Amino acid sequence: MFGNKLNKEIASKTIEENNLVPFVKPDDRALFAFHPHGVLPNGFAFNGAHHMGFVHSHCRWLVSENLFWFPVIKDLLNWMDFSCVAKSTFHRFMSTGQNVCFLPGGFEEATLYERGKHRVYIKKRFGFIKLALQHGYKVHPVYTFGEEYTYHTFPYLLQLRLKFNEFKIPVVLFYGLLRCFFLPCSDVDLITVVGEGLVMPRIEQPTKEHVRKYHAQYVDALQKLFDKYKCAYADSAVDA
Repeated sequence: MFGNKLNKEIASKTIEENNLVPFVKPDDRALFAFHPHGVLPNGFAFNGAHHMGFVHSHCRWLVSENLFWFPVIKDLLNWMDFSCVAKSTFHRFMSTGQNVCFLPGGFEEATLYERGKHRVYIKKRFGFIKLALQHGYKVHPVYTFGEEYTYHTFPYLLQLRLKFNEFKIPVVLFYGLLRCFFLPCSDVDLITVVGEGLVMPRIEQPTKEHVRKYHAQYVDALQKLFDKYKCAYADSAVDA
């Protein structure tokens, strides 16, 4: 349905290059942070939720709670056993050591999307690091090359659109396939790379200094993951 180049074989190959096969075990206290969000997160869906490596790891998939407002989408997400990306949901799954996957960039990262550009929204995202510290999780940075070519968008009025994001309102005008605008362009290779886990100490009440310290380490790990593979998989190697 999404075209023969939106496939999972490439993702499998790149995960093997990262020496993460066999993948993490179920209940391994692993948090997978997917980047970039994109207009609609195709890497998260195709190379993540539908990739056997993640399926065998029994990961829990968290998405925006706004998606559960829409009846048909809500039914689909419930059928796929997705949950909303709320703090209480994180605590519920992480308290039992379950592996969790989510998109830290959220609406802001979707709003920043511009075709052919590598952009992430991470410098103000501290919450998931605090949660990882509270539960003693390891955090894997995950990056999908090709996400930047999945859609065409209206790139203007960026600051105004980001302002709407503060009220949890996504503002992205886009199209993919002309015959069905919300489907991604079919001439795209989605290549997802998974970084080594950044091991967090367990700190029940982490201070702001703790969170900033490990957040900086995560940002550095994400940048290094991008830099390692950009020459091989990015058409236009731009720093994240």
